[in-house]
Amino acid sequence: MFITRLAMHSRLLSNSLLTGLLCLLSAAVCARDVIDVPSKLESPTRTLQFKTPDHKATVLLFIGGDGQLKLTDGGQTESRHTFVRSIERWASHGINAVLVDSPFDLGNAKRGHKRDTDAHLTRVAEVITFYRERQGQSVWVFGHSMGTSTVAALMTSSRPEIGHLSGYIVAGTLTGESIPSSITLPALGIHHKRDGCVKTPVSATEAILNSRSEGTVKKVILLDGGQERGNPCFAQSYHGFLGIEN
Repeated sequence: MFITRLAMHSRLLSNSLLTGLLCLLSAAVCARDVIDVPSKLESPTRTLQFKTPDHKATVLLFIGGDGQLKLTDGGQTESRHTFVRSIERWASHGINAVLVDSPFDLGNAKRGHKRDTDAHLTRVAEVITFYRERQGQSVWVFGHSMGTSTVAALMTSSRPEIGHLSGYIVAGTLTGESIPSSITLPALGIHHKRDGCVKTPVSATEAILNSRSEGTVKKVILLDGGQERGNPCFAQSYHGFLGIEN
């Protein structure tokens, strides 16, 4: 157990050193801010923003699993999710990336999830409004794995904040999720050809994109390559795009 924890902390330290090195090379990566988005609920929603100068868009990232990053005041997390591993890469494309934390357990595919609850969707809506007003530009929502349930629940709701979005992305989509064809926002679907998680078949992502109404801007991208270590439904896998984050 001690060795496992030591290895984990070593990886986290290596990631921190890498981010620090990138800070020396690019001012964009240095704009790293923990922002607690005000909420009408009992506590704010913590986010971690990587901001780049002259940005053209902002992407709000919703992780899978229980949805909890447990971000510290310094923006640290023990999560090894795909979005955490690649958070600093968005800046090179002129995009502000924002990791969105959840203050409570959102469940999972086995236990059932709370992605469609009023409490969760209220926080999602508040984060969208906050960053739309703060950035004054294009805002997208991007869900991976169980995070696609957040995107689907939002798009299925009648929340007016949907109108503040410029588009949405789903990746490694959870089977059974759907988005009404009445939602005509530009849509992107991403999936790994060799995704081995039984709950996230390629067909789940294809089903959402194929159900878009005529004239909707849409695209499906199937990726290959990378590595798989351990559970095919966890982050260190084809499902989590391990090794092909670029």
